Amino acid sequence: MPAGATPLVDQQHTMALGWDYKGQTGPAFWSSLSPSYWACGNGIRQSPIDVTAVTLADLPPLTLKYPGGALSVMNTGRVLKLRGGPRDVLDSGWSAYNLRHIDIRVPAEHRLDGREFAAELQLVHQRADGHVAILSVLMDEGRPNRGIDRVLAALPSGSGLERTLPDQSFSAHELLPDDLSYARYTGSLTVPPCTERVDWFVLRRPLTLSAEQARLLREAVGGTGNARPLQPRNGREIPATRN
Repeated sequence: MPAGATPLVDQQHTMALGWDYKGQTGPAFWSSLSPSYWACGNGIRQSPIDVTAVTLADLPPLTLKYPGGALSVMNTGRVLKLRGGPRDVLDSGWSAYNLRHIDIRVPAEHRLDGREFAAELQLVHQRADGHVAILSVLMDEGRPNRGIDRVLAALPSGSGLERTLPDQSFSAHELLPDDLSYARYTGSLTVPPCTERVDWFVLRRPLTLSAEQARLLREAVGGTGNARPLQPRNGREIPATRN
């Protein structure tokens, strides 16, 4: 992998190294669990953060081309992972990235102006040189979400399993708002090894899901939630689109 690239996380491998979201293997202790997790406790551009005090700027619009394919859902035991189609692409205006997978966090990891959210979809993309860009979609508790219903219908029966529904075409567009206004910052992966140099695009218009949908998603990953606590901003600039 090229120098400066951000490796994507093999969730199954890192779980074998013993990290979790609570107790003595929770986020406060990640950096002590393995030398490769050093950035989790010592990095200066960590994620998630509270997206606040943004600077309005003339940023290019996001172009999302997600033709989709068969719906595949993997339950790693700590995160639900939807597999992206090989032709799914995010064009940030600076660079193009292929969608690798979509992670579901319950509750959300990021905040907007201090506001907490019930869930967060993280669309993880990677460029040919290994650089990672993540599109964040925040979700408020409210009306049921049809896209989430389709995800729930495809849930595997237990942890460590993956289920594919080849007869049902699914596109990531089903999990996106019409309004793609966003805030952008440089951060990290939110699970060990917490590697930095990740470009985050946090959409500023949340979607909704029902309380029952949030409950079912949370139960699927152990019932206690899978969100890393907020990390220090450390003076990072956060430009945002004007619309």
